[in-house]
Amino acid sequence: MSLLSDSDLKEIHKKIIDSTIKNCGQFYNARILEAIKMRWIKIYEQKLRNKVDLHSKKYIHI
Repeated sequence: MSLLSDSDLKEIHKKIIDSTIKNCGQFYNARILEAIKMRWIKIYEQKLRNKVDLHSKKYIHI
């Protein structure tokens, strides 16, 4: 269980993505960085969906 709220986690993930792009921008093509950003976003969204699914299953079984 996380000590941070979902909105806090989302903000942290956004900061990680943005700082990665800023710090690595000199080394990579902008299209590659955008693809990395989109992949991080998809991973995070899947993680949130899985979290919601787990919570809904808990409530169904109770």
